[in-house]
Amino acid sequence: EYFRKALAIDSAIGNLKGIARDYYGLANSVSEGCSTNYLSSIHYLKKSADLFESATIDDSDIQYLIYKYMSFSALSLSYIQYADEGGKAYADSCRLYQDKVGSFFEDFGFEGMVWHKQYTYVMYLVFYQKYDEALAIMLDLEKRIENGELDRKYYLTSGYGNTYGRL
Repeated sequence: EYFRKALAIDSAIGNLKGIARDYYGLANSVSEGCSTNYLSSIHYLKKSADLFESATIDDSDIQYLIYKYMSFSALSLSYIQYADEGGKAYADSCRLYQDKVGSFFEDFGFEGMVWHKQYTYVMYLVFYQKYDEALAIMLDLEKRIENGELDRKYYLTSGYGNTYGRL
């Protein structure tokens, strides 16, 4: 309800970045608690990503930069989660938005989002039945956790356990 109200206000004043942020919030609200509503989430995330791409965001506007790359990352994950049902085009779109995320989260030290991106990529590899590559990434990450290079709490909340079981 609040995201819809914010969307109405931002639309009325022509705040493009705010509208993009509001769509990102709507996407999260429809998928919260259950990740089976992929198509609604994809719809809102696509609007968010498209608006962020067309908006002028300078490097000092870190809040909107973060929202921009989080929308790309969330869209990528939503596409791969729906790929089993929707097909190869969704998996290919997953990879497209993974590429748009690039190294943004690594560059800013957002470890949780780095895990999120890796998790999405592993799911992408599993979709294409590249199990050896997916397992190699997961084993490398596990080794980095054991060496103290990465924080285990992000591993546990990223969804890797579910993917590990699929390999």
